[in-house]
Amino acid sequence: MNVRETLCVAGIVFGGLLEPSLANPVYQVTDLGFDAVAINDRGQVVGNNAGGAVLWDPVSGIIQIGAGTARDINDSGRVLGVDSSGAGWIWDPVFGLVRPTGLIDPTVINDRGQVGGGGSFVDPGDFFGAVNPGYLWDPTFGYTTINPARGSSFGFVRPVGINNLGAIVGWQATADSIPAYWSPELGQAQILTVAVGTFSSVLAGTAIAINDAGQIAGVAECNFGGEPCASFSRARLWTSFSAPAQTIGDGYALDINNLGWVVGSEDTTGGAKTAFLWSESFGLLDLNSLVSPSDPLFGQVKFRGGTEINDRGQILADGRYLLNTIPEPGTFVLVALGLVGLILATPSRRR
Repeated sequence: MNVRETLCVAGIVFGGLLEPSLANPVYQVTDLGFDAVAINDRGQVVGNNAGGAVLWDPVSGIIQIGAGTARDINDSGRVLGVDSSGAGWIWDPVFGLVRPTGLIDPTVINDRGQVGGGGSFVDPGDFFGAVNPGYLWDPTFGYTTINPARGSSFGFVRPVGINNLGAIVGWQATADSIPAYWSPELGQAQILTVAVGTFSSVLAGTAIAINDAGQIAGVAECNFGGEPCASFSRARLWTSFSAPAQTIGDGYALDINNLGWVVGSEDTTGGAKTAFLWSESFGLLDLNSLVSPSDPLFGQVKFRGGTEINDRGQILADGRYLLNTIPEPGTFVLVALGLVGLILATPSRRR
């Protein structure tokens, strides 16, 4: 069956850090059993099943939160989600479910409990009408509106990622959505550019994740007149909001951790997609090539996109069972003592 799966892989620690090698696969795969959307640095995974929001803890196992749809989790184990009306909620492992006033359509949460959200047209069919502005919500100081960059045809920024300093990345509405950055210090969004040859260009796309050093992962369309491209979209990395992006490859960069490791989906020959792990030190690696041959699911699952990575190297990724192997879909995770993990899940975005 061609279904989307949620997978997790764990890798051996070398000198305290995982150093992947195609010659020495170090990852294993285990079934999670639900559609995962986010992972924190404690290895807790949040997602959704038929009963609503669900949290998987490596010690406690599955906790059914219910309440609606989970969207993110921070390192305190607080889960961010929305109900069917778009109203936001935060589930705390000690205090349970709370519903901050005015928390509409939240998307991401950081370790300080700050939430990014909003950023949409009031009428989804009216692209020139009223808008709901993007916002940063702070548990102490309340709401701050994310002012779009000057010169925009439309008036909002959609938050997609947040770091622990409260900086937000996402996209700004124009004729084509374009990557954007905002911080409380700047007060106004900045448009992110892409290096094409010796020039910097504004290209359609979105910034998806930002780490605490200000490095940003995302996607921007190919400039077919100025760079070689195998697909329409290219995975991009911005070292800061003021520097033009460098290109990792064709496809999408979907998350970045505080080590500067990036995960995403690479477009390969014939239009197929494969999950990748990238860093400045070891370059671009195919996650499928890093699975241990001794793993029971080795060769049975095709990973199509790495979607989240935490600071322990655990990665969430999108996967598919291959034909004539396991007849039913599954969702997978591995957590092992003394190991750094790679967890794989369905596409989403936080951070």
